[in-house]
Amino acid sequence: MLNVKDDDRLMYNTTLTGFEVAFVHRRHSPITKLIQLVKYWCHECFDAERISKMGRSAPSQYLLELVTIRSWEEAGQPDEFQLGLGFRAVLEKLVDNRSMFIVWHEHYDKATARESMRKFAMRRPIVLNPTDPTHNVAADCNTWREVASIAQDTLKQIPVQKLGVIL
Repeated sequence: MLNVKDDDRLMYNTTLTGFEVAFVHRRHSPITKLIQLVKYWCHECFDAERISKMGRSAPSQYLLELVTIRSWEEAGQPDEFQLGLGFRAVLEKLVDNRSMFIVWHEHYDKATARESMRKFAMRRPIVLNPTDPTHNVAADCNTWREVASIAQDTLKQIPVQKLGVIL
């Protein structure tokens, strides 16, 4: 995929959708409610129609799933965890998105990921598609300042640490 023309890469990328779905679903069970909460938060906090009219794009659901999965993995992939603490961890990642660097190596190795990031001059935040190292899913969002601001406001407004629901 690294040496394929942009148009061809987009065509091939659609064939990877099944792998993307499988990647998320293999990790989905213990964190389904957390993923749903993060997606609901984004839906409620971002006026997608207004953002779209401005030619901008909010985080995709897939991006939110990947950030949530990484937060869960960094917590040790627990089968049971407090929903509020998981939500807080995801929001903190979104606030600190300039340092976000998320890569998995199930479908490609580290050298391929490095070469892809170099060749396509990827800048942070980086969330490489787990099945396609040429696609930085985070680059599809061009509202990162707004995302960080809204996530920060949410952390201040909602005592998420008190959402002590154990999943």
